[in-house]
Amino acid sequence: MKTKLIVENQGLAVKVAQRIHTRCPSVELDELCGEAFYRLCTAAETFDPTRGVRFSTYAYRVIYSKLLTFCRKTIKCDRAHAGACSEEFPYELYCDWRDK
Repeated sequence: MKTKLIVENQGLAVKVAQRIHTRCPSVELDELCGEAFYRLCTAAETFDPTRGVRFSTYAYRVIYSKLLTFCRKTIKCDRAHAGACSEEFPYELYCDWRDK
């Protein structure tokens, strides 16, 4: 069952990674896809079909939220190593996470 869910929803993981990549191009698409597939597997492990939610809906929320966290940490880490950490450069300058 879990393998079937993962295979059927691989395209969803790629789409979410592409969506995040358009909002934050400083993170490589390959990294985002790898993280998205990992989170898809995590979603398949933790999915509870008795709760009345489709797997794709559940997986989308898991993947999307974890990729946002991944991007924020990656950007913060990159900026810290570049010596650009400052309060005058908020994350919003680099990535706009708010839905419009």
